[in-house]
Amino acid sequence: MLQHKLDQSVTQIYHPIAQAPNYSDQRLLNKVLQRLMTKPAIVELLEIQALNKLLNELYEERGIILQAGECAETFELMQPETITRQAKLIVSLGKRLQSNLNKPVLVNSRLGGQFAKPRTYGFSQLNRQLLPTYYGDLINGQELNQRQPNPMRMLLGYQVMKRAMQQLMDINIGVGSKFFTMHEAYHLPFEQALLRSQQQQHWASTGHIVWVGARTNHPKYAHVQFVKNIQNPIGIKISSALRPSQLQEILTELSPRPAPIMLILRLGCKNTKTMLPSLVRAANSQRVFWILDPMHGNTHRLKNGVKTRVIPEMQQEIYDTAQILTRHGTYLAGIHLELTATKVRECVDDLANVSCSTHFDAGSMICDPRLNSLQAERLVDTYAQVIT
Repeated sequence: MLQHKLDQSVTQIYHPIAQAPNYSDQRLLNKVLQRLMTKPAIVELLEIQALNKLLNELYEERGIILQAGECAETFELMQPETITRQAKLIVSLGKRLQSNLNKPVLVNSRLGGQFAKPRTYGFSQLNRQLLPTYYGDLINGQELNQRQPNPMRMLLGYQVMKRAMQQLMDINIGVGSKFFTMHEAYHLPFEQALLRSQQQQHWASTGHIVWVGARTNHPKYAHVQFVKNIQNPIGIKISSALRPSQLQEILTELSPRPAPIMLILRLGCKNTKTMLPSLVRAANSQRVFWILDPMHGNTHRLKNGVKTRVIPEMQQEIYDTAQILTRHGTYLAGIHLELTATKVRECVDDLANVSCSTHFDAGSMICDPRLNSLQAERLVDTYAQVIT
């Protein structure tokens, strides 16, 4: 566990940071963060307040939330045509869901901000070399000679995010009233430097919604403490490693909130029936949205190290989660998908398919397997069926 040795006047991070990138040039890091502190906000407070109002209304109406986008975005792919194509796919899924359910649907896009991700291992072996793991373009590069964390990437990341947000704000999504963005608030020095304050209220200006990942959700560590004091709607990823008592502690630490907390489940189909009931009981007195990420808990690593995900396992987790939540007097409020508008074959119907190139191809995968558009439609339809 690392504690950042940065000027407190720049970062104001006082808690241990899980999976903190190890920058070798602290002086350059501080200079970059100081420059970011002078930049205009990417998202304004009024947008955050409007979203909180929508979420509170949605909570009362038992409305639906669709969260979707890339697993890990790259700066190179953030071109106008790529953003438009990805946005159109997410839009179409939102419209499909709204048509099937005849209910209000709020669309949150993992788009224009998912440039940093915590990883299971800090180092990876490539060509018999032990190298720092790729943590996303905001921190380091995929190329072998760019694996050391580089603070200058944060300045480029800001520019990319600002341009992407400007384009997204011009898109009429056709469901809800706006295209709201979301990403994991993993890289805290970056997030903290772009924290903004107005009317004695603080908000993360990097996106509308930020979530804390399953690897960084310790209630007393810096990621939870960061989101505790911001006005943004927040999500908490919940894996099979989280105990009910820990969930209670997280919710107690974060309450009260301007809008219900989004609890994003990623238990896996093998764990849902045994683990979810106690988690629901632990959160029983809190205002929360239960949202399912059916992807991360159903990931398989093949013998060659490549990862894939199995569609029927994801569908089974959707069925089981919806049934358990209904039995406990609540409902599955949304679904959280990693997908791409590119024609990929990274998720399969059966693990036997991975040996056939017509069913499986991991060549374009940056981090984790993504759904293609047809597979995403199948999961959205499954979700619609189980909650009607």
